[in-house]
Amino acid sequence: MKEKTMRYPGHIEKVVALRESGFFSKEAIKLNGVDIVPLDFTSKFYFANGN
Repeated sequence: MKEKTMRYPGHIEKVVALRESGFFSKEAIKLNGVDIVPLDFTSKFYFANGN
């Protein structure tokens, strides 16, 4: 059995750009004097409407 997921055209390019920009990093960075984890920010941003 195999599972495949259909994505819209251009999806992978956008995900690669996010990854290369550091949005999936698990290492904390300082932003305006506050430590944040980019992956946590990205998750909250994309899934905020799911709650």
